[in-house]
Amino acid sequence: MLTHITAALASTLATVQDASQELTPGPHLFPDQASTTAAETDNVYLFIFWLCALAFVIIVAGTGYFVWKYRAREGHKAEKTATHDNVLEVTWTVIPTLLFGVMFWVGMKGYVGLKQAPADAYPIQVTAQKWNWKFTYPNGAESPELHVPVGRPVKLTMTSIDVLHSLFVPAFRVKQDVVPGRYTTLWFDAKDGVLKEGQDMVEYDLFCTEYCGEQHSAMITKVFVHEDESFAAWAEETANFIQNEPAYVAGQKQFLISGCNACHAVTDEAGTGPGLLQLSQLIKGGGSVDVTIGGAQQSVPADDNYLRESILNASAAIKVGYTNQMPLFQGQLSEEQLGVLMIYIKSLADENYRAESTLSQLEGGGEVEGTETDTDQGE
Repeated sequence: MLTHITAALASTLATVQDASQELTPGPHLFPDQASTTAAETDNVYLFIFWLCALAFVIIVAGTGYFVWKYRAREGHKAEKTATHDNVLEVTWTVIPTLLFGVMFWVGMKGYVGLKQAPADAYPIQVTAQKWNWKFTYPNGAESPELHVPVGRPVKLTMTSIDVLHSLFVPAFRVKQDVVPGRYTTLWFDAKDGVLKEGQDMVEYDLFCTEYCGEQHSAMITKVFVHEDESFAAWAEETANFIQNEPAYVAGQKQFLISGCNACHAVTDEAGTGPGLLQLSQLIKGGGSVDVTIGGAQQSVPADDNYLRESILNASAAIKVGYTNQMPLFQGQLSEEQLGVLMIYIKSLADENYRAESTLSQLEGGGEVEGTETDTDQGE
């Protein structure tokens, strides 16, 4: 009997898998299958879904039949029921056990595969914090968005500097918690074929799926899948943006990379942290800022020293009207990164900081050109 049951289950499994593969998920069912493991993940899901749907129909139909058959009827004498049936009990024990075993096996295969990154996977370091992502590449490039080459495995090694987060890329079918004080990993391979003819880049959404505070729903960024040459060019340009961009432009990029925009608006609109335009105006005009230091309120000069301390250690002097929610940046920013970030903030109100020269031009003796630039704040 068990032999017949096993054979029937094997046949059912093959049929359901074939049906799952024929039902290719499209834009109205699932997101794009943009990784090499996405189709397998969808097939496991669809297999379990249709199996559960079949079980649901059988159970509901059986329940309905028995309710009708054994309903109370006037003048009808209830039949004596059997107290024990070995065949029935073995059947309803063995079949579900085998089905759960099959579901466990196909799920475990996919899970183990997603946990074992290929040896040649391209490594990217991920740092999460309220409420942004930072991706660091082997050549030193940093970005608030994830950039990956097409057709090559990518391994993410992730940690958080504050609370629990979770990285999720629907198109790749990968999700992993990002935990403070430890490292977690995941890998994926953006499959060949996601780039259409003439494209050198395509983008997908990346979410945080673990509630992490007030602006959790805004902790969204993009994954950019590049053609090989496009990715190499992007990585080279991004790694050297401080050298090759005007200081205030490099500072704007550093502002985004460091996640400052998660809390600080460039204008003085209300946010978790103070707006930056008014501070820039105070620095230009030699004003002062009301702050709380050690529980006591006082005014301090709005100058470079105040700006530097506010970036590196915001808890030292908290602007009146705000609470300190800013992470410690002391030791996380190099002097070059801090320098261009300060220049960008000061340039919001002072065009003297908007010279078009770059560090590369200065070091090479190039001519410094001070030009008037677009006043777009790049918010």
